[in-house]
Amino acid sequence: MTNEQVQLLALIYAANARVVGMQAANQQRAHQGDSVAYTEDHFQDEANHLEHLSVQAINS
Repeated sequence: MTNEQVQLLALIYAANARVVGMQAANQQRAHQGDSVAYTEDHFQDEANHLEHLSVQAINS
């Protein structure tokens, strides 16, 4: 792996960790009877970011 590919992989893992955290926050808020903290738009933004990173990784 090149340095660029390692960096892209780290960014992909970081984005995935954000999604997991967003899911956990939503579950906690639902358990407390509150509205969700993160909406579909937030998850779509992360999905778009991951897609962009994956294209960069393929092209590197």
